Amino acid sequence: MLREKNQDFKTGGIYIINKNQEKNYLEDIIDIGDMSFGFGTIYHGVEKIMPIDEKYKEKSERWWIGLYSTASDYVKDRHTGRDRKE
Repeated sequence: MLREKNQDFKTGGIYIINKNQEKNYLEDIIDIGDMSFGFGTIYHGVEKIMPIDEKYKEKSERWWIGLYSTASDYVKDRHTGRDRKE
């Protein structure tokens, strides 16, 4: 992570969905320079960030580096890391 929640933006960012269908925001528990790992089968998403103050809207950013290959669930019959016979 290259930006910090509550310093560079107010809300939003990456989250994972737990068994109770609740969102747990990773930006609440990580610091600048931290690295996270996960499997593509973890239910997750990214919400649009909200600026700390409308006056500084253009300076509110969320920066990160992702070392992965992107693939969408919208690709029909795409092979994933788990059995899709749920």
